[in-house]
Amino acid sequence: MAKERTEIPTEVASAVLFDQDRTCCVCREPGKHVQLHHIDEDPSNNSPGNLAVLCLEHHNDTQLRGGFARKLSAETVIRYRDEWIEAVRRRRQEADKIVVARMTAGFAAPATSWKRPPQVELMAFIDHLPELRRAARAVAQPEWDAGGTSRARRATTKFVDVLERALARLADWYPPNHFDAKPAEVYFNKFVADRYIWHRVIYQPDQPGSGGTIGHYHAGGGVLNHLGSALADMVAFHLVGDDFNSYQPKGQRAGGWVWAMPDQMPSQASDALSEEGASDGEEGT
Repeated sequence: MAKERTEIPTEVASAVLFDQDRTCCVCREPGKHVQLHHIDEDPSNNSPGNLAVLCLEHHNDTQLRGGFARKLSAETVIRYRDEWIEAVRRRRQEADKIVVARMTAGFAAPATSWKRPPQVELMAFIDHLPELRRAARAVAQPEWDAGGTSRARRATTKFVDVLERALARLADWYPPNHFDAKPAEVYFNKFVADRYIWHRVIYQPDQPGSGGTIGHYHAGGGVLNHLGSALADMVAFHLVGDDFNSYQPKGQRAGGWVWAMPDQMPSQASDALSEEGASDGEEGT
């Protein structure tokens, strides 16, 4: 007898998607449409421990059988899911280390006692954005230089992580849940995931995978451009008029704007990010 499906509560779905970076825990490729999969196949069991983020391909693998067992068993999904959650947590910790080291302000106060941090701390963080870009690049550069699609994609992800966390920290100067009524970390995580989907679709003109592995380079470069533009918009808002005009050459002398990314992504990721260059998850089963 089929079990009755109950809708996953919004707060549960949001937390699960965030913890798993809105990315399939099996293939871990950003830019794919994803579903929330009920591991025990009980669509009424919406416990976070029973939910895994899967792309459409790997969600299908949980339904198909190969030989005497499913191609992707519940035990295997749990292992992939738990390992991925830990990997995402470590990535964010490393990105936060780079960001926090270049800001004097702490993290935003809890929503019940929020008070806008001092302007001097905001200015200090903005002043260090070019240095933050250089630090993020230094982390990614060795893997770009090593070559190989998977290593280059991992390097770009590290760069994206830093810019995503920088946007979340700049949001400390806005009231809690200011962006689409969501915590800043959750909002910008979806912001990144949506742009990966956009760029992945652009570079796959016929069907998923039709763009080849070079599509990963192009998609990553496009996402970096979007994040850079978002940072530029937030800085321009805070530094209006003469303040912005006087900061711009200083940022350029410091090694280029943090958002100075190329308009197009060439075949080599390391060249594309040179100093000279300027989806919601759906329910599954």
